[in-house]
Amino acid sequence: MEIDLIDWREVLLLFVGLALGYLLSQLFRRWQAARADKAGATKATENEEDAASVATFGQQLAEHLARYDLELEVSRLREDVSKLREEIAELRAARNVSPQYAEALGLARRGLSAQQIADRMGISLAEAELVHALSRGEELFKEPGFDELDRPPR
Repeated sequence: MEIDLIDWREVLLLFVGLALGYLLSQLFRRWQAARADKAGATKATENEEDAASVATFGQQLAEHLARYDLELEVSRLREDVSKLREEIAELRAARNVSPQYAEALGLARRGLSAQQIADRMGISLAEAELVHALSRGEELFKEPGFDELDRPPR
């Protein structure tokens, strides 16, 4: 019987096969690592693009909020200007009327009837109707764009 079942050539071929298998496994691992690095670089690029888009969105949001705040402030200022113009109109009307009837004229401009003005102010109905007519008629006699305060000094 033969004791040597495995010859030295077969052992050598076995070692070469094992070395070749080890070499192929190492090459496969490096190839996978290189692919992972490329995917990581692609993901990093995508992450950078996402970060840039988030920053752009944040900037756009900040600009939108600032624009909204400005529009809100402008609308409030317009309301204030409107109220101030009404007050100026009342003051101009009061300036042209005797102090006795200034309050009655203000009430008439606010829309009270002649009877309500007479009751509230304690004046006769005829006087209240006159004040009421004067308050409505003043706009009819004004020249557009011309006011006593707008005159140039002489």
